[in-house]
Formats: sequence, structure tokens, C-alpha cells
Amino acid sequence: RRAAQVLAARPDLRVAEIRGNVDTRIRKVQSGEYDAIVIAAAGLARLGWLDRATQVFLPNEMLPAAGQGALAVQVRSGDDEAAALARTIDDLDTSVAVFAERWFERRLGGGCNVAVAALADVDGFDLRLSGLVADPSGDPVFRGQLEGLTTDAEGLADSVADKLLGYGAADVLEAAAR
Repeated sequence: RRAAQVLAARPDLRVAEIRGNVDTRIRKVQSGEYDAIVIAAAGLARLGWLDRATQVFLPNEMLPAAGQGALAVQVRSGDDEAAALARTIDDLDTSVAVFAERWFERRLGGGCNVAVAALADVDGFDLRLSGLVADPSGDPVFRGQLEGLTTDAEGLADSVADKLLGYGAADVLEAAAR
């Protein structure tokens, strides 16, 4: 997903996979093994290293994976006390946003061979969903965004997915399935 979006913006770059924790990845750049890395700003911020970033991509430049950064708490079935405790930390806006993003991804059947990304924003009862489908090569890339109500997160996600499919994303998804 990240590679496809980088290549869409800069097809002249050579993208390579990199493994390891954040510190290891940064050391690989410092040692000259890589010229640059793309890493989640949240990871850098958590480590107090956000000042090491030379560029932070905005959502209109690079959409995250559906549900990126959201945490889930799971409790043992029948444990009413733990379930009640978990409900106290639930954030309704985050739950609605993650639901819309994941419904969009599920609707398109994203997987390892195709880049699917989504970001939902909640403002009161308003929900804005941005979605992307891209070939791993970065060409073609299909983007779309719609706004609706939080009470229709599923319908909004379906509409964004339909919009991208109408643009031609179905061909990218079908090619990836082969």
C-alpha cells in the first residue's frame, strides 16, 4: 500500500522492502543501506523521534491501511466485569471510523497483491471516507471520497467502493486475484 502510493507520486524511485523495528530501520538509512524509509509517524511520535522525520505525508498524499492506529480490546466471553471495563474506554467516533474503513476494505476484498487504503473522519454526525485501490506498481491508482452520516457508515463505504470500481478498480482487483 505504501509502496504503491510512493510509486504513484514518484515512479522514478526504486522501492524495496525493509524489515526490523523502527530503530533498526532508521539505522539502515543512517548507514547508507537505504536512501529513505517510509514509516508511520505514530511510531516515531511514540518513541519521541518525530523530529527525525524529514517529511510527513498528509492523508491526501498517502492513505493508511483500514483501521491503522486503532486499538481493540477483547474480553473473555461471559466476563461481564471485564466487558463493562472495556466499554469505558470505547470511543464511538473511532469505532464508527474504523467500521467504515474496514467495511470498505472488506467490500473490495483487498489482500496482499493489491493496495487498498481507507481513512474515515467523524465530525459530529458527519462521516467522510476516503478510499484508494492501487496496483502495487503505483499505476493505476483509483481514489475517491464521499461524505455522509455516521448512521450510514456501511452505505457510505459501499458507495466509495462502488465509485472506485466504476473508475476501473475492478480490473486491478481482478488482476490481483489471478
